[in-house]
Amino acid sequence: MVLGAGLALLGVSAAQAQFGAYGVVNGQRIGGITCPPNAAPCANNNGEVRPFGGDYGVFYDFRDVGPVKLGFDVRGETLVANKRGDSGAGGGKIDRHFGVVAGVRGSFNTRIHILHPYVEILGGLDRNNDTGLYTVTTTNLTTTGGTIATTSLTFNPNTYKNYGVIKGLAGIDVRLGSVVELRAIELGVGEAFGSATNFQSTVVNTAGGSTTTAVSSGPSTHGIQSIGGGIVFRFGRSN
Repeated sequence: MVLGAGLALLGVSAAQAQFGAYGVVNGQRIGGITCPPNAAPCANNNGEVRPFGGDYGVFYDFRDVGPVKLGFDVRGETLVANKRGDSGAGGGKIDRHFGVVAGVRGSFNTRIHILHPYVEILGGLDRNNDTGLYTVTTTNLTTTGGTIATTSLTFNPNTYKNYGVIKGLAGIDVRLGSVVELRAIELGVGEAFGSATNFQSTVVNTAGGSTTTAVSSGPSTHGIQSIGGGIVFRFGRSN
């Protein structure tokens, strides 16, 4: 309703098929990160990681349906952060995201010819190391004097996990020239689906030769919010 009213005020009109390529700088907030035992202090008490980076992709708007021009969008994504979600230990670009999404979009030409609002629904894959793997190993060594227990903690920050992703995006492009446009703002909200193993506890009993291992994983859903802006190169415009 709000979108329809806004478009009515702008005076939406149809246009010919258009192709575009773009680059967007954005920041994201990703939730649902569990800080497991032995990982404290956590980077964020609210279970978030906040990477920063960019999207790059292409779109093609090809079909008019009333005031809306339908098309598709394909984009890649690379994001980094200096703090992981599950540990206060950090470092330059220690947290890394690599993703690809694709889906449908609806764009609108308006009577204010320099403005091009759009909305998109995208789905795809995100690969990241937001949560590493912490392993606590306790070894019970039996001696003539009894049992001596030794414990060691290891951590692998290069444990990557693939997550299914769905996103909704909305933004507005502002014409700067015959081809170049400013992507003034792009807002996004979505969800990532998948659970990474983040803690493993292993007990080794040397006398009996037995080993027991217990593992735990983080949440299976992760909320995503994003904000960004960038540059668009649009071809085939009619206004």
